[in-house]
Amino acid sequence: MSTDVGSSADATMAPAPDPQDAEASGSEIVSSGNFVSTQNKRVKWARLLLRELYDLGFRDAAAALEREAAVQLCSPAMKRFQTLVSAQKWDSALELVTRKDGKLQMKSIQATREAGLLLLQRKYIELLLKSEVKDALKTFQEEILPVYNPSEKEVKQLAELLLCQSVDEMKERAQMPWQDDQLRARIEGLVSPEEIIPEGALRRLVQDGPEMNLQPPQPLLTGQVTGECMDILQKPTGDVWELAFSPDGQLLASASSDGSVVLWKLEFDTDPLYGTATGTFDKQFQHPAGVVLSIQWLPCGDQFVSGSADKSLVLWNANDGSVAYQWSGRRALDIVVHPHESKVFVLVSGYEIRTYDIAQKTDGLFFKAERVISCIEISPCGKFLLINFVKQEQLVCLDIATVSIIAKYHGISEKRYVLRPCFCGTHCELVVSGSEDGRVYLWHRDSGKLLSDLDGHSSVVNVVVRHPSHANVIASASDDRTVRLWCLKSSE
Repeated sequence: MSTDVGSSADATMAPAPDPQDAEASGSEIVSSGNFVSTQNKRVKWARLLLRELYDLGFRDAAAALEREAAVQLCSPAMKRFQTLVSAQKWDSALELVTRKDGKLQMKSIQATREAGLLLLQRKYIELLLKSEVKDALKTFQEEILPVYNPSEKEVKQLAELLLCQSVDEMKERAQMPWQDDQLRARIEGLVSPEEIIPEGALRRLVQDGPEMNLQPPQPLLTGQVTGECMDILQKPTGDVWELAFSPDGQLLASASSDGSVVLWKLEFDTDPLYGTATGTFDKQFQHPAGVVLSIQWLPCGDQFVSGSADKSLVLWNANDGSVAYQWSGRRALDIVVHPHESKVFVLVSGYEIRTYDIAQKTDGLFFKAERVISCIEISPCGKFLLINFVKQEQLVCLDIATVSIIAKYHGISEKRYVLRPCFCGTHCELVVSGSEDGRVYLWHRDSGKLLSDLDGHSSVVNVVVRHPSHANVIASASDDRTVRLWCLKSSE
């Protein structure tokens, strides 16, 4: 279960991490990171050039590049998939996309869903063209509807295809890519670039600008905002209560109900082609005592602080997991670090927020509220503070300089647990929070208007955090013992 408001239950100790697991999963990556990064970039550019040579018809030059650079345009799994599509073996192709073992690597969970639905739609159409209406209806009713839960519009489009009497009429009515070349092209855009480089990828990068910037400026999140889940991290053995990105965004720390602190090593590609994010287990620490209630990185990136129910605030060294300093005497319910100063804001009681000076090892009272506060969050610019009050089911944004309310945000379900929100977007234009209904809610910061909600977790979403450099990327943690990485996009 999540952090119950006012709860002080003792935590059970997590089993010690297996050193071999840590070494295999993280240490080799860390020690050879620069070399691996350089090699990966060389391979990416070689494969981009290879795809462009094939697209332009220079097959001999492409073959020479394949030999010299030792790269391939398609992975074995992608070649197998293309063969299955050409042979119209839809069930086997679907297994490559959706099975956990030996499947094609997709860009995201949403991409996996879209590819699976496209293949079943193609199977459905193929059966209709063969006048096998009974089997087509079986595919529609038993494979498409219960598994993929298509929208009302998608259901209507598929139902209308039952009326088609010819291939020409099917071409006119079908609004999804169902012919083989269309289907392959669409799924090429859904799989990871490790499987195949999409057609015209290099040209699109060149058209982005004369400097071929692989990380274009991220747009403001306005209007209708949507979110795509890019990866699910599942190492924690307890409910995940807290998350924190390192300042450089390469590590993600998660704190769980069993007292464990797990570090995830992240890999982000945010250019138009390599728009993916993945996380692998790196290290695991054990808090001195008690349940870890909050965790935050310092701007230097070498240290982070965590607070627990045993009335201790701990300053950690990230490289070896040692304790640099420990404050005692006050129960640290929540922690936020000022982005430009060596100050840490700590919620130490239901009503008080104190500041801790990391350099001087001192602390003092900062703010006292009239209602019980459950958690706090500071904006990356250091100008705004989010306050969540116990059982109010609303968030409040304060201007730190004037201590005035900018907006209030309604819509979340918060009756029992502490839900930690964050700011998101290039200019922190969004406020984001988890909810007890398993969803992630997004509001416009200044107006308080609810813009969207993200569905994916199966239990309480305890915390949402923003990536420090990719402003439209957030991570959410839940009682379902998973951490999800999301990419937010604006439809307007």
